[in-house]
Amino acid sequence: MATSLLPEFKPEADLEPEIDWSALPSSLTEIKEVAGAPAALALAAHYGGSSLYVPRTAKLGHPLTQLLGREAAAALAASFGGDRIDIPKRDAILRQFRFRNIQAAREKGATITALATQHGLSRRRVLQLLAQA
Repeated sequence: MATSLLPEFKPEADLEPEIDWSALPSSLTEIKEVAGAPAALALAAHYGGSSLYVPRTAKLGHPLTQLLGREAAAALAASFGGDRIDIPKRDAILRQFRFRNIQAAREKGATITALATQHGLSRRRVLQLLAQA
């Protein structure tokens, strides 16, 4: 089994400066614009790959309010209240971190084979990723 060097996903962490939002699904970017980056990351972590009903009002006991906090939940309700929104999986975010980890390890002298094994990728895929840099 491959060992991952991806950071543990913590939406409350200040990950926004490290994320290239333009490379992520537009729906996630839209959620970020409405409710903030921590809310978008939390939704991707908890509901990614599914459709989520957003209530018209953000009540204190609602799971969305408990997850995001009243302010972010209220912002989502104001923009999407009464609708279902598709929440993208967090895969694109994690791929960005994996790519950066591969680049950094290679710069420190890691072999292609070691990187492939460590990240559960083929040697060919590691070479493709490094060629994109």
